[in-house]
Amino acid sequence: GTYTVTESVSLPQGYTHTAEYTVKVNEGDPTTGATATLTKDGDTATVAITNTYKPSEGDLVIRKAITGNAKTGSETGTFYFKVTMTGPAPMLTTDVKTKEYDIEGSSTKAAFTNGVAVVSLTVTSGSTPDELKIVGLPAGLQCTVEEVKDAQGTSLTETDKDTSSFLQCVCR
Repeated sequence: GTYTVTESVSLPQGYTHTAEYTVKVNEGDPTTGATATLTKDGDTATVAITNTYKPSEGDLVIRKAITGNAKTGSETGTFYFKVTMTGPAPMLTTDVKTKEYDIEGSSTKAAFTNGVAVVSLTVTSGSTPDELKIVGLPAGLQCTVEEVKDAQGTSLTETDKDTSSFLQCVCR
């Protein structure tokens, strides 16, 4: 006869699921794939199922533009942003909080330690926002983004702040 192995999976919100089946008939070589179908009569078959649960992925986009009469006297420059992961708590595992995430179009990574990373964005076009996109973050992750003074994450003082700048953060 023919036998098909299927399973029903209830996923937590924000996760994807893949299953890989390994079938071994008698003492033959195992075959692996996304489905398992047994078609031999009278043989002994073993099916091993490996379920992989992975958070769905999302992106964090930071946009920055400078308009008007900037304090720096320039509409261009390198700006630093501290990104802090804030929740939800079940997502904030060590694997998520201490990881290097890709920055689209750059060889530089967003290196998170204990849920915090400082990233830089070079603004080149003045009033047209330039953007930085951190990719591969768990979908649904909540973050705060704060413009900071330098790569060490030093907070801006009131005199450092520039009211002619525009900052936008979008989680997708």
